[in-house]
Amino acid sequence: MAIDHFGWFRQYKIQDNKVPTAKQQWECTKYVLKTHFSVELPQIYLFHPMATSVGMKTWEVPFPSFWREMVPQIALFFFLEDTWHYFSHRLLHHR
Repeated sequence: MAIDHFGWFRQYKIQDNKVPTAKQQWECTKYVLKTHFSVELPQIYLFHPMATSVGMKTWEVPFPSFWREMVPQIALFFFLEDTWHYFSHRLLHHR
């Protein structure tokens, strides 16, 4: 909204003459919030149980060894998150 209001990035817009109305912006905001609460919130809520079930230590202090434990856990997290998003996205397109 600020980008359209101040025109800082207008030169990069594909349709530089079209500015969304307040109603369109509100509809977009409602859609984004609905998506955050219906898609992202369950993922955030389920991450900890899923991570601990595959052996990730999420509450351990002090932090574990960076190369021996953290790097493999981060790699595993990237794999799990990408897999989750891939299949969630496919499911949304399934008819």
